[in-house]
Amino acid sequence: MAILTIARYEILQMVRSRNTFIVLLILPLLLILILGSALGNEFKPEDRIAKPVGIAVFSESPDLSAAFAAAFGSEEAQKYVQSENVSSAKELLDTVKKGKTDFGIHIGPQAAQTNYELISGKSDTKNMIAESVLRTIIDEVDSKIATATVMGGAVNAGLPQGTAELVTAERLNADDKEPTAMQYYSSAQLVMFLLFAGASAGGGLAWDRENRTLERKFAAPIRGTWVLYGKMLGRGAVSAVQALLIIVFTKFVYGVDWGHNLGYVALVCLLVIIASLSIALLLALLVKSGSSVDNIYSLIIFLMTFISGGMWPGIGGIIGKIAKGTISYWAANSFNRMMSGFDPSAFLPGIGTLAGLSLGLLLAALIVYRKVGYNE
Repeated sequence: MAILTIARYEILQMVRSRNTFIVLLILPLLLILILGSALGNEFKPEDRIAKPVGIAVFSESPDLSAAFAAAFGSEEAQKYVQSENVSSAKELLDTVKKGKTDFGIHIGPQAAQTNYELISGKSDTKNMIAESVLRTIIDEVDSKIATATVMGGAVNAGLPQGTAELVTAERLNADDKEPTAMQYYSSAQLVMFLLFAGASAGGGLAWDRENRTLERKFAAPIRGTWVLYGKMLGRGAVSAVQALLIIVFTKFVYGVDWGHNLGYVALVCLLVIIASLSIALLLALLVKSGSSVDNIYSLIIFLMTFISGGMWPGIGGIIGKIAKGTISYWAANSFNRMMSGFDPSAFLPGIGTLAGLSLGLLLAALIVYRKVGYNE
């Protein structure tokens, strides 16, 4: 089949290039070793989750305040979280953003999902634990108030007996921990270099058009779309092998634990590859110069990696919020949660967001391709 023939040709081109081999495989392994060793002090074991997560609470409802206080006061909940009340929404925001506490919740005047504002802190793992506990409590409070409303009874201040049983180690995982430095940078560098693989694809597409080699390919008795799909398939296959080699090498040589959900690890890699190739195709279609495609793509990947914490962990504030719109953030976030041994319910929402971003980019690339055309 023509598509497979073109894909095979692309694979052979990349395999025979010494520079490509060094950049896509040797360089990420060296960076993982250097960063994981040099910045290991940023991931000291004593800094990991060893005590309950602090949650600041600002409530506009006395009844809901009592209900949440009862829940936080349960013996089971206190294993994971400790709450403290603040007097205003501004104080709540400042307390979390300045790192005085780990997480925050703003409770509105009435019970409703839209009436609770959760404010994340700097630690992704602590955020996940706090969210797990709070979602359980919120669901129970809302359920109780709804029942009281339907039955015409009063809403008691405390939660019903048995609520604490919902906040269990099975939902949070008894081995909650931050990833080690080697784990953190293995996931960050894997994501970055899977994204960089698309740079060669985008640049290659643009250079073909710029050097008029594309015209000779379209002169062959095959469809023009086959040339495009074959090229993208070949680059994607090389990226998949790259991911496999990095994961296997880091696991057996660096001792990196990728968790027990290797199927989801593979899924995240696939979604990153799809996003990478989609960005590359978009740039190749919209930017005429091959060198410009390379430069713009490299800048995009560097910025996504930096703001998502791939170079230095714990970036928060406005940059942290912007990071949540990037492929790098959701891919590395999913990897880190899998490495930390969390239940799938903790990382599947992140994978879902990643899938939405990747497939959205793919759809955009296909729409632009239909309008612009690769051979124009």
